[in-house]
Amino acid sequence: REFTFQFKLIPTSPQEARNIQDIIKLFRTELYPKAFDVPIGQLGVDAKLGFNFPNAFKISFHFNGAENRKIPKLKECYLRNVQHTINPTGGGFRTDGQPNEVDLTLSFVEHETLNRKDIEDGGF
Repeated sequence: REFTFQFKLIPTSPQEARNIQDIIKLFRTELYPKAFDVPIGQLGVDAKLGFNFPNAFKISFHFNGAENRKIPKLKECYLRNVQHTINPTGGGFRTDGQPNEVDLTLSFVEHETLNRKDIEDGGF
């Protein structure tokens, strides 16, 4: 299954604007695999021979401090796409150059296919 989550991030201070930048960078970093290098002979050079999968996400929904059982659970997911729109409702910037708002869209895909037993056992 695939899931998309949308967030509107509106900073109320310079620190919150920096936090939004950090959040976007974190998700963009986790979107891509990490290349691993292997040394080539005695040339002192490395070749990128493969990739390690990016980290999987464990997503859960909470309500009043506890997991919300009214929403189906998700299996571990890989981040499939990150989109962010700068100032979707206006063209102004904060005095430090940071955007006034950012729309962040995250798309995930479960790393394991559901089957009928998953549904019958409940939760998914």
